[in-house]
Amino acid sequence: MAQSTQRSAIGQNFPLGTFYNARNDRFMSTNLFKANPPAEAIERTDIHAWNVRAGYDEAYERQFEVMGISTELGASILAGLVPLKGSSVYLNERPRSRNLQAAVHHTITTVTEALRFGFPGLADCLMFNNISSGEVSHIVCKIEWGVRSIIGVRQYLDNGTRSDAAKNDFKSDFNSFLSVIDSSKQAQNLAANVTSLRQTQLSPEITAYSDVLEDNGIIMENFQEAYEFLQIMPLHVKDHNEGKGMPIAYSLLPIAMLNYILPAVRTSEIGNFFPPAQDCLNSIIQLFNEIHTCQRTLYDLERNVQANGRYLPHNILSEIEDRQRGLEAVQKTIRIDIARAIQEVRGGSDPGILWQALAQYQQGHASPRNLANIGTAFRKTIEFISRAVSKGAFYVGHNGTTLHSYLPRQPDSEAYVLFFTPTAMGNDEYWESNHDLLLELLQTKGPKTSVIILDCEAISINLERVHIAHHQGGQLITSEYLEHKLFMADKCFAECDPKTVETGVRKPIQRRHVTIPCPGSQCSKAEAQWICPLCVASIEYGFSDQYIYCDCGRSLFTNYKFKCSGNAHGPQYVSYEKDRLLLLLQGLSPANYLNVLILGETGVGKSTFINALVNYLEFETLDDAISVEDLNYVIPCSFSTQIMDRTGSTQSIQVKKVQIGSREDERDGSKGDSATQQTTVYPVTFNMGDSILTVRLIDTPGMGDTRGVDTDRQNMADVLSTLSSYEELHGILVLLKSNASRLTITFRYCVEELLTHLHQKAARNIAFGFTNTRISNYTPGDTYEPLNKLLHERPGLGLNLSMSTTYCFDSESFRYLAAVKKGVKMPNKADFDSSWRHSRGESIRLINQFRKNPPHEIKSTLSLNGARQLISELTKPIAEMSQIINGSIAMTEDKMQEIKDTRLSGDQLRGRLHVQKVQMSTRTLDQPRTVCANGDCIEARDDGKDSGKTVTLYKKHCHPVCHLDDVQVEQIAHPNLINCAAFSGSDTCNQCGHIWKEHLHVLYELEPETVTVIDPSIQQKIQANANDITLRQTALKQHEQRIHEYEQERETIRTAAAKFAVFLSNNSLAAYNNALIDYLDYLIKEEQIKVQAGGSDTRLLSLTDERQKHKEAIQLIDANKHSKANNIDLSEGGVDKIVTQLYGLKHFGTTLKNMKQGIVSAHEATYREIPHTVKRKTVRKQPLGSSARHPQGRGLPSVPQGGQGQHLGRATSRVSTQTRLGPMPQNSLSSSFASVMRRVGL
Repeated sequence: MAQSTQRSAIGQNFPLGTFYNARNDRFMSTNLFKANPPAEAIERTDIHAWNVRAGYDEAYERQFEVMGISTELGASILAGLVPLKGSSVYLNERPRSRNLQAAVHHTITTVTEALRFGFPGLADCLMFNNISSGEVSHIVCKIEWGVRSIIGVRQYLDNGTRSDAAKNDFKSDFNSFLSVIDSSKQAQNLAANVTSLRQTQLSPEITAYSDVLEDNGIIMENFQEAYEFLQIMPLHVKDHNEGKGMPIAYSLLPIAMLNYILPAVRTSEIGNFFPPAQDCLNSIIQLFNEIHTCQRTLYDLERNVQANGRYLPHNILSEIEDRQRGLEAVQKTIRIDIARAIQEVRGGSDPGILWQALAQYQQGHASPRNLANIGTAFRKTIEFISRAVSKGAFYVGHNGTTLHSYLPRQPDSEAYVLFFTPTAMGNDEYWESNHDLLLELLQTKGPKTSVIILDCEAISINLERVHIAHHQGGQLITSEYLEHKLFMADKCFAECDPKTVETGVRKPIQRRHVTIPCPGSQCSKAEAQWICPLCVASIEYGFSDQYIYCDCGRSLFTNYKFKCSGNAHGPQYVSYEKDRLLLLLQGLSPANYLNVLILGETGVGKSTFINALVNYLEFETLDDAISVEDLNYVIPCSFSTQIMDRTGSTQSIQVKKVQIGSREDERDGSKGDSATQQTTVYPVTFNMGDSILTVRLIDTPGMGDTRGVDTDRQNMADVLSTLSSYEELHGILVLLKSNASRLTITFRYCVEELLTHLHQKAARNIAFGFTNTRISNYTPGDTYEPLNKLLHERPGLGLNLSMSTTYCFDSESFRYLAAVKKGVKMPNKADFDSSWRHSRGESIRLINQFRKNPPHEIKSTLSLNGARQLISELTKPIAEMSQIINGSIAMTEDKMQEIKDTRLSGDQLRGRLHVQKVQMSTRTLDQPRTVCANGDCIEARDDGKDSGKTVTLYKKHCHPVCHLDDVQVEQIAHPNLINCAAFSGSDTCNQCGHIWKEHLHVLYELEPETVTVIDPSIQQKIQANANDITLRQTALKQHEQRIHEYEQERETIRTAAAKFAVFLSNNSLAAYNNALIDYLDYLIKEEQIKVQAGGSDTRLLSLTDERQKHKEAIQLIDANKHSKANNIDLSEGGVDKIVTQLYGLKHFGTTLKNMKQGIVSAHEATYREIPHTVKRKTVRKQPLGSSARHPQGRGLPSVPQGGQGQHLGRATSRVSTQTRLGPMPQNSLSSSFASVMRRVGL
């Protein structure tokens, strides 16, 4: 009928003509007719149709659609305005828990009945001729009869049920049931189909709802019973309303239409109807969907908590019950508010009323979602823990157990511990990856592996982020197993039997990173970088001993097997054939090593710079470095900073000393002394994807040491001694301060002293680094002009200040970092951030340049300095020997004149043939004597016995009678000798000024005595009864020969000195230090002031002697620059040949050899490598026999393999190092992780 509205009956039974109030969606008790209209006034249409529909969605809008309920009516139902009866009771049966659900909507339509308003006799049946009620909006004008039934099917899923399998089984059973119903509809009711309903895979809950039941549903035993229930519905129809059944739908006609179709009725003052907007009605339905979802969530959570309370806080159950009660109360309030607002809007009020009523429950503290938000976190927690425990994990938390009780202690046992919190499960970016890794561990764990999950909130531990710790044999291997695993994923491993590993052995200097192909038959033949799977360090091959080294120790190369990361390799390690592996190892290239020598004046800050350099290359920003738990440093050092409180003028300035580690060979540099006491090498290995680079940072004692020129020479000898262990030098970084505005004596001396010790070929490898350049806007500053002037004085050397040789750093940002790590707060962080960024860029540029330069062969510089040392040592002996030779020639000539005297004969002549000679004799001392072995304090003398041997004469008796009885005699630098009175508790001697390590105890002294020496050849003549003439001739011949030999050796020595002088001029960056005389004069002047004030003159005399020796050396070099030796091209090998020739001289060779002070005598030890582990976030396992370590960090810049224009970038992996040889900064666990371990009893 035109303009009529269809409305589902929802179990309500009202006759034609019933009035309807659309404001509250209810039928009224009054009727237009006083009696049933005659049959002729009703139009009847027989239908007899069946309809079967399946519904799977529990959302209200989907169910309303299947049941023929409009959105308008649905909103009224949810607001409680309309009661549900019959089959619609199904809408009230909302599942409380997690279900699979479906429903069969079965409808039988029998007949429709509609009023014929044009029938003449209809007016006689009217109850009212005038309708004026404001509540009436519609009239029932048509009824659709039949019966509607709903079979609801629900399957509850517990936590142990596999949802995917259950869904498939549920769908299969339900579709079978639906198929049987369809078959019966088509009169194909086969017995086999009915029987199949008994053979279901699940046991769902089945409930029948029908219009014939009115108020409640009936529980069905199985699908067969539900099918039979539907089969008897036609019988029920026959028993109701003369076979029509029950109303299933009504057509409602607006009451105002009666004025037009039924003239006998007049309507006035009827109620107007204003339907709410469709989107508003949809929002109402969605709000009730949300209420239902929240109710189910809380119910499921309650069941989970009851079943798994041991995993949750004890008060959570009562909190859930409070939320449930709160949600129920809110639901009642919502229904009241929505019902009132709907009716007001339908009556013509402002539509905003309804929107306002919705808004207060859609968000905020009163919203269902807020009341139920407790559910999500705990449900996830329970699901996770239950799943993990069911797969074999142990839980530590609210159940009162401890981590210690689950950690296995057997040597071959393993344990993986997940540290988590319920909060972190939803917010921590590391949760998903660690969760997936945990499930993988549970799936693959063996019988000796334990997997533990630890709830940190349950035992009141602060957790920075979710992580998995790996334990082996009860010892922590790594606290970041995920990062370790990710790092290891693309790595190639080489392992050996742990029983073959030797620990505590120093690595040889000459070693190579092992980069060889995998021996696997199916693997790529490209070179791979191999690492140890235990310590995660790059393995290195030692050329001197055929061992392979890593942080675990060493093992023979034949013990190693290999497994690359290629997919074709498989899980097993593969061995090489012995000869083939040895051939590959011996052919390894040294290209992956970079040796950088760092030189500079005392106080320039070399140690601090090196520490800063490592951090600049490791961390992109200052904040990144601060975020790491521990400070990264390679050299113990210290500095002072001041804290000034400018808010009050009466406050004193606070001096804060920042101490970074300690070691024997470093001293406090904050007071002006050179902090570095000996040359030390710090190899730091950078692992960059498929390549690796070990940078050896060679730290040296400062030039211009406050202890004097002798100390500088000893330090330089120590540097050269250390360099002798290496073959190549890739970079020489000369550090200078940026605020030297003029050429001071000390500045000029230090620069020139460095140049004298470097070979000309090293010029291309020299770079100048300027420190503290923040004050000069990151430029060389005031130092540029004097340094540039000094370099221009030697134009032929190729040294200049350009972009490729000039680098400006600022270590203040590292000092800021160190201060922060020590708890000292410093202002102006933004300045230090900028300093860090600039210095990092310069550091990267420097390393790139050194990699690009051809390396300098160290033997060239060593040969050069060997020659320089010889010249320095031969300067005085050459002068003295010239006088001795001249004197010897004169004495021999006098002797020859005596022999020629014919007046001498017989025994008188024979007596003149005997020669008087001085010999050294030994006298034993009653008490030990402390003497100095420094070259300035000793003299090598011939023993006078023609044995070719020399003895050492100790000129300085530093403590003539020493009463120490615990010092080993004849041992230089015995540790207990420091207690001798000669040193008075300091490092230097009161008498000679040299360091205590150059002293020793002796129990004898040498004294000269005169003896008569007989010439063997003349004695032979005498014994043969030769006559006087024969004796004279023999003696004269021997003396003439001796004079000739003296003159030849004198010329040989002079020629050698000339050649060495030319060699120095041609090969050294500076043949000698032009500034040394001025520098010594400066030091002498200072000492003279001290002596005048009553101080000791020992140092003054030493400096004066040093000045004279250097002056003689300069004269020797200058005098021979233009000698004939200048035409001789002397090579480094030629220097050694000349030295050998000098040592072989018949009369003076042995003396020269014993007078020489070798370079290596400066220090006892030349193995100076102290490897360093940079702490970063990428985690490594523990080396064998070492303690737990937990590096924290950000990752290092990637150093390129070489070539033009390449630059360092961020690294993709870890920093590897070599075995630690001395006390170094210890890596530690992060504070949060350490706290965890303490609280759980480890």
